[in-house]
Amino acid sequence: MKLPLAARVLVLYGTRFPNHPGKWWLHAKLRNLFCVSVPGEIEVNRAGLRWLLRPSDYTQAKLFWLGAMDKWDLFHIRRLLPPAPVIFDVGANFGYYSLILGRQFAPTCRAYSFEPNPPTFQRLETNVRLNDMARLISLHPLALSDHVGTTRLVDARPDNAGAAYISDGPDGITVNLTTLDEFAKRNDITRMNFLKMDVEGNEESVIRGGMHTLRSLRPIILIEIHPVLLTKMNSSAQAVMALLRELGYRLYSINRKQLEPLLSPPPDLTNALCLPDEQSP
Repeated sequence: MKLPLAARVLVLYGTRFPNHPGKWWLHAKLRNLFCVSVPGEIEVNRAGLRWLLRPSDYTQAKLFWLGAMDKWDLFHIRRLLPPAPVIFDVGANFGYYSLILGRQFAPTCRAYSFEPNPPTFQRLETNVRLNDMARLISLHPLALSDHVGTTRLVDARPDNAGAAYISDGPDGITVNLTTLDEFAKRNDITRMNFLKMDVEGNEESVIRGGMHTLRSLRPIILIEIHPVLLTKMNSSAQAVMALLRELGYRLYSINRKQLEPLLSPPPDLTNALCLPDEQSP
């Protein structure tokens, strides 16, 4: 697909010009002002990797337009991980963390990526294939929770593939569930260095389904704490934080190069970096 001139100019500004405060906000304003949109899918090179992206999707837009995402989260993860890490990406979406860290630690790392939403899983598969990483990244069309079985997956927002959530109601499609403990047992997982968890409010259930694994393998955890979504799933930021502390983790908010102790539940969405008590920040 050949991009219109205005879109090419905005891609150039987003991906080639230095970052500055408010860049994403300004970029969005310019796209709205000049009515710039990119429909459908497009294959692009971003962050040294090939991606099949849908620029109109909320989750994929930032990578398409700015060329990177979650800069400071990845800064800390990269510095804290050992060589040849074992990575679990729960709620992998289109594969950003799996592929970025896979490339960073290739060829000696191993990633396990979980994405239950069928069209999103297909995009994940495509992005892994485009970068020839099938030997490093193991893909699983599963949702993780606190029990094994099936559940319903509701794709609530067509403009945001990352907003799909599991539900006990009648809506959505049926997907398979497992637990972190059961998966680790069945696949002889004896080492886990990093666990990323972004599951639209189901984080407490994922933790409860992996208590044994988290106690024994002690991975660094990057977890989305979203008070609104947690409440929707009959959980809370307080419950998630208390459970992680029970497991021997200290929680930090990420402020660029600084990790600041997260002592109370955040009022808004926060990515928390959780370190085992025995590991220095």
